[in-house]
Amino acid sequence: MVTEATSGTIAFTEHVRVLLSKVDNVHFDERARVNGRLAWVHEASNALLTLLDCHQRRRELAMKDRGVIAHTSGVAVHDGWRPYRGF
Repeated sequence: MVTEATSGTIAFTEHVRVLLSKVDNVHFDERARVNGRLAWVHEASNALLTLLDCHQRRRELAMKDRGVIAHTSGVAVHDGWRPYRGF
């Protein structure tokens, strides 16, 4: 059931990813630990949209894999963590 439900959200998630990469301001953050294991939940959001995505890595590779920050042409709002500076 979880696999079926997840596969039903793929098109929506991709649409949110594209929309966030095209807005004027996007907030980025990341949080640690998923089910007690080291993983990272990366967040990209604005006033209307939120994308939460889990990745095994935290730094630039994970940020690029999420598909928003590398394509954002507007203002990226973040906490000043050094890996964000490359974008």
